[in-house]
Amino acid sequence: MGNWGKLSPSNNSVKESRWADGTPIVNYFKSITDEMNETYIKKNSDYGSSFDKSIDEFGIVAAITRMSDKMERLKTLSKKEAKVKDESLLDTLYDLANYSVMTIMHLKKHEDKDGTDNE
Repeated sequence: MGNWGKLSPSNNSVKESRWADGTPIVNYFKSITDEMNETYIKKNSDYGSSFDKSIDEFGIVAAITRMSDKMERLKTLSKKEAKVKDESLLDTLYDLANYSVMTIMHLKKHEDKDGTDNE
């Protein structure tokens, strides 16, 4: 994916910004969201719709709890390397991002016409 560490300073909008290797920054963002989608599909296949079931049963606190667990995992991983396969810093960030998107999906699904959440 090129040099993630250096943005070209000559561009000031996201659409125009490029990494040092010349690749548009939006391409990196798209590749990350594509990976998130792949992870979402795989985990939903493995776990079913457990997130939906828990948020339907317990409300938004279920989503917050899962995201909080991922934040605790991030804190731990920032201090030491993971000993469990597939629980790296990046894997945890993907999970956190997916939980955020799934929570947004839930909230949008339950919005009433004036834009407020029904829960």
